[in-house]
Amino acid sequence: MTESDILSRILPTLQQSADVIVGPGDDAAVCAWDEDTLVVSTDMLVEGHDFTLDWSNAHEIGRKAMAQNLADIAAMGARPTHVVVATAAPQSTTVDWLAELSRGMQEYCARWGVSIIGGDLSAAPQVVISVAAHGTLDGRAAVTRAGANPGDIVAIAGPAGVSGAGLALLESGVAGADAKVPAELEALVGQVINWHCAPEPQIALGAIAAEAGATAMIDTSDGLWEDGSRIAMASSRRLGTPLLLNLFTSALDHDARALAPLAQALRVNPYDWVLGGGEDHSLLATFPAGLSLPAGFREIGQVLAVQPQDVPAYQALDLPMLLDSSPRDVRVFDHFGG
Repeated sequence: MTESDILSRILPTLQQSADVIVGPGDDAAVCAWDEDTLVVSTDMLVEGHDFTLDWSNAHEIGRKAMAQNLADIAAMGARPTHVVVATAAPQSTTVDWLAELSRGMQEYCARWGVSIIGGDLSAAPQVVISVAAHGTLDGRAAVTRAGANPGDIVAIAGPAGVSGAGLALLESGVAGADAKVPAELEALVGQVINWHCAPEPQIALGAIAAEAGATAMIDTSDGLWEDGSRIAMASSRRLGTPLLLNLFTSALDHDARALAPLAQALRVNPYDWVLGGGEDHSLLATFPAGLSLPAGFREIGQVLAVQPQDVPAYQALDLPMLLDSSPRDVRVFDHFGG
């Protein structure tokens, strides 16, 4: 079963109290909290699955743990405020390594005004980091995955495919310690690997997008194609009518061209990374047509309503995504499905 299959069995069984505004199934939950709201999300990094000690140092792992959790809070249109961290590690792990992990976490959190207020430390066969992040909407309504409407602009803040390219280079050995990278590619190789090991999403843009009128938002933890489909499916359920997200190559060619030299070296299509690469943690959002996009966002597509005569073709799609109005086969990541 895929991750989505498993969650579809579990989530409907979870009963919610009256103070839950947004429950399971989005980037974060939203609960009533006195006269304000509390935004809560949790995520894990597991050694050998989400990172390896061969590729990433402790400082990078700490930054990555914070980046992916704060991005979930930002994707709700919220401002992150606090985190708690539980870390498990083998008993052979040095105190220096754990201190450097903590320093990476603290430095990333301080950049966004977030406090680490506690956590837990335990032993395990491999390093496991679990973070619970909290935030506030400052009186605004949450921006969920389900708010997109036909005709909305699809926009992104941040790169598409950079982390996927970095992972591909590391897995291929092209960027290993003994590899010889052509001088003209050294800077680009370093850029994509650094982003994969320690991404730098613009966390503050989540609240800015909400203030500007974003109708739906998600962070691209699993890639543009997969996470875009989540907006389309959640919004379709809300409206009771099928929607598609149609992406434009004219907008994404910039991302593909930037990665093309690396794709050529690995003999792959750069669009495999742009569309299918995960862990960029960029903010993917929809905005009403005609609205001026906030600084940091760029238009990359449009939300389309499916016409009645096109429903059979829509139902044949694996995911409700198009590229230049055409379906495309994109390999997406799944924690359980591979």
